[in-house]
Amino acid sequence: MKIYVDADACPVKDVIILEATNVEIPVT
Repeated sequence: MKIYVDADACPVKDVIILEATNVEIPVT
């Protein structure tokens, strides 16, 4: 999963970061 890569361009960035954090994906 590389969803965090497009996090900055996504309007639901906060939601993506939340989901990514829940599954322990490195969101930088």
